[in-house]
Amino acid sequence: MGTFTHLLAEVTKLLDGAFDRNTRAINDARSGTYTSGQLYEDSANAFLDGVYGTLLPVIEFLPFEVTRLPPFPVAEFELTTAVDEITAVPLIDPAQVTKVAVDDLLMTGKPAQKIAAKHVDLVIAGNDLVVKIKGSGVPATSPGTYEGDIVGENPSPKHPIGKVRVRWFVV
Repeated sequence: MGTFTHLLAEVTKLLDGAFDRNTRAINDARSGTYTSGQLYEDSANAFLDGVYGTLLPVIEFLPFEVTRLPPFPVAEFELTTAVDEITAVPLIDPAQVTKVAVDDLLMTGKPAQKIAAKHVDLVIAGNDLVVKIKGSGVPATSPGTYEGDIVGENPSPKHPIGKVRVRWFVV
């Protein structure tokens, strides 16, 4: 009975993730903010969830453990004015990451336009990464979506552990 309960819990997690992903995609598409990058991300996660879900009955009887790791966390911000905003995202492996940094946030489709990394503060707080966008210090910025990688600097070498995405609107 324990195996069936575990399978049911895993399938429930997969279905909840698919529902959340589809709901967000529909809402973003209706508001005109759904990007091709999000489509690729959603498609890849749907494929990986499908493979994992298909293999679940077999995975239970393998002599080694197979798990579906979460995708990189994305700290998302929607700014309409130059204000400061804070959010927290989970760290994938908090025991391994002791120092973090962020790359410049480049505008999707127009990499010459950017929000400098100095406008983003990162703080490790337990198992979370607290991300603060200092919108009040950002110079006049064109509306659009800006993205940059969060990199773990320790242990060496640098490696991506997440992403910051800012949707800048003019109202």
